[in-house]
Amino acid sequence: MLLLISLTFRTEFVGNRGQMDGEVAFHSIHPFGIYVLRGGDVVMGDVRLTAPGGKVKVRGEGPTGATFSVFKDDLEFSGIPTFRAVRLEGVARGTDLLLTAVGYDSLEVQIFLSQDSPDTLVLRFPGAHLSYEGGHLKVSRGKTTVIFGKFRAFESVRDVPLKLRTSGDSLLVILGNRPKGGEVVVDPIAVVLVAGGGDDFARDIALDPSGNVVIAGYTDRAVDFAPSRTVFGDTGNTDVFVTKLSPDLSTHIATAIIGSPQNDFAYGLTVDSYGNVFVVGMSEDGENYSSSRVLMGPQSPLQATVTKLSPDLSTHLGTAVISSTDDDFAWDVVVVGGHVYVGGSTGDVYTFAPSRSIIGSPGGVFSAFVTELSTDLSTHVRTVIFGGPGMDWVRGIDTDSSSIFVGGSTSDGANFGPSRTVFGTTGSEDVFAVKLPLDLSGIDAVAVVGGSGWDYAWDMDLDNSGNVLLGGYTGDYSSYAPSRTIFGTPGGYEAFVTKLSNDLSIHVATAIVAGSDADYAYGVDADPSGDVLLVGKTFSSDIAPSRVDFQYGSYSGNGEAFMTALTPDMTTHIITYVFKSSEEDGAEDIIAIDSLCPAYITGWTGAGWNFTEFLPPTFGTTAVTDAFVIRVECPLGGDDELAVGEREAGWDVEVLGGTVRLTLGKGTYVGYALYTPSGKLVAKKTLGYLTPGRYDLKPTSNIGRGTYFLVLRAGDTRRVLKVIRR
Repeated sequence: MLLLISLTFRTEFVGNRGQMDGEVAFHSIHPFGIYVLRGGDVVMGDVRLTAPGGKVKVRGEGPTGATFSVFKDDLEFSGIPTFRAVRLEGVARGTDLLLTAVGYDSLEVQIFLSQDSPDTLVLRFPGAHLSYEGGHLKVSRGKTTVIFGKFRAFESVRDVPLKLRTSGDSLLVILGNRPKGGEVVVDPIAVVLVAGGGDDFARDIALDPSGNVVIAGYTDRAVDFAPSRTVFGDTGNTDVFVTKLSPDLSTHIATAIIGSPQNDFAYGLTVDSYGNVFVVGMSEDGENYSSSRVLMGPQSPLQATVTKLSPDLSTHLGTAVISSTDDDFAWDVVVVGGHVYVGGSTGDVYTFAPSRSIIGSPGGVFSAFVTELSTDLSTHVRTVIFGGPGMDWVRGIDTDSSSIFVGGSTSDGANFGPSRTVFGTTGSEDVFAVKLPLDLSGIDAVAVVGGSGWDYAWDMDLDNSGNVLLGGYTGDYSSYAPSRTIFGTPGGYEAFVTKLSNDLSIHVATAIVAGSDADYAYGVDADPSGDVLLVGKTFSSDIAPSRVDFQYGSYSGNGEAFMTALTPDMTTHIITYVFKSSEEDGAEDIIAIDSLCPAYITGWTGAGWNFTEFLPPTFGTTAVTDAFVIRVECPLGGDDELAVGEREAGWDVEVLGGTVRLTLGKGTYVGYALYTPSGKLVAKKTLGYLTPGRYDLKPTSNIGRGTYFLVLRAGDTRRVLKVIRR
């Protein structure tokens, strides 16, 4: 691990061959003068840095090729080599300090720490005054003031949290969450909480045209949810929230609260090409929901709702309340062709919406519906209701711009829809997918996927090839779908993802992601390369064949959020991440940008103060249950190879078999981690601050033949490269 600090000096180092006092080991070629003493102290004018003890070995590194000569009085020294850096080995237990000259105007101070290094490193400046100015540490003594740049700690490709504390003339560098020997260490996540003083649940996520992250859910304490908020309607016991964050999750842009005097819930979200936000859900008081509304159908105890907000969430652009004489729910929404399509379930097929077409023989406790509305939500265009004599729940809706697709679960798969193709066998509860034309004039296809147990689909999305993805969980992994690939050791309910062809006539693949306890999938997506991403909640400490844990402590057993990535054919497990706190956590949905960019996960945590590895930044006031957003770097996969010569942030990289040629246009920190295609860490390296130049890295030199994936970090930029050792 490496602690990196910047100083502002121009220097090169030369060894002492007798031209100076014998206590000096190296000194700088500069009028100001930096001296490295044989005992390990560093002298900068009147300021002296004393590292904690031990026997220190001092040596020069990185010969510059230039030489130094002294001709003074009777002294004559010539041809002494100069160095870019001086390393002090053993300044503390298992700790080295490296001083590196950078160009003509700065000095990088690097502290390399091993597993034996202390968690708190004490740096003494005897007799000096330590203070902070503009966020920088100032060390002053006599006529000299040394200003330190930003302190940062790294381990291969990840940042390591640290705190600084001053005590008299000493600086305490306190390192947090240090990696342990043998632990799999990657740096894929940035986490934020969006919170109020009560229970907050995020249920869906989308991106606006600028890449900002939009999440929707519900909170039972709207009064202090998020740093600031615009309220549309009255606030009741539970209210809908919509929050927008910057792509890097560092900035809260806006939050809207939508409510009635009763309970209101949000389940689905989409953003149109103009950035307008549509959020759907359910209200117990639709007649008073939001600041204004259009009522479509008779008012029932629970009404389906859809609301449109401006891109900045500051303006309410319309609300439609769609209902029957019984309970109704809106679960998801898409916008296509200038119209809004809402998918959900109704309790009364004969009174739902102003008008409706009924296909098949729906009429159970709940039946599936798709409703088309005008883009301003003022006009009901048409509604189609379908299903079977059982209970039918629509959980997801998507479009390929020429058709509408919905997916969910039915308690009577053998009679669902006007006709159906069954994959597997029908049981107590089965999964369905339905394809409809944009004009909702009929049903083009119905597929039912099931087994002998209870099977539920909680999300549905289309991949870039138009295939239908259904994510959920099954009660009988051994009989679900006509065929399946199992990843992990099954026990209890197991998470699944099923892929069907666009016309719903072909079962392409099913993957079961399993652990020895119950596992539930709630969200599914595919990145443009076709890799399939699944998120949910697991009660298993051993979910999937392998996993990377981001955790406060050990496995809590209360339920943990997870994300699994699979190859497009779903026959290979790429990686599983588990995100843990000391309480219950769940991931609800995921959206992937592309194969060389991050994915975003949303959900909720029961202990925001210790969720994942460290206290995440919080927008609002963390309390009982908090909404989270996680930015996950792209899973390692076959399509993540960086194009040869692609330039990023001042550096070029080229893969030459098992060698990675890195060309730096400017000095920066470099580190890497090497993985197998299954996501197992096999090597990692903290190279530290490298000066401009060309470097041939050989990450596979001590590894067997095969294909690997290298996460290479240069500065704050990371890229995933495919490396082959033949």
